[in-house]
Amino acid sequence: MGDAIICGYVLKHSAFQELIQGTPTMQEFVEIYGANPVQVYDRWRGSLPPEKKKKAPKLRCKPDPKDPRAAPDFLFISRYRLLHSQSQFQRLRINGYLKETEKDKSRLRDWLQFIRDDGGPVLQAEQFTFGQMVDEDPGMYNF
Repeated sequence: MGDAIICGYVLKHSAFQELIQGTPTMQEFVEIYGANPVQVYDRWRGSLPPEKKKKAPKLRCKPDPKDPRAAPDFLFISRYRLLHSQSQFQRLRINGYLKETEKDKSRLRDWLQFIRDDGGPVLQAEQFTFGQMVDEDPGMYNF
């Protein structure tokens, strides 16, 4: 067990709620986990066949550091690297690992198309901002 440096796309809380409410295949999970949008998304993602699951990124809550009581935003994971030390984080920052790449952009486009194909809302790439966070290793969980 350990932490990881996670890079991906951040979506505002209100837009994430629209995603959950507007995607027909997520509705059965809303009925069960309605008050917890992260569980709705995670359980929906976990129910996907393996070839579709690859297109749906894992998710992390991204609290507002200025107001921890505010509704969190959500980070859709594009990539991550295990974090072994604080100095490693600084080296990755200096070496450009924390910057958005063309592969990140491509993953976002593919995911947005996947949601549209699944009958979900038409989200625009402009609704997302590229971001990073340190959190638990996403590889620890298989949903």
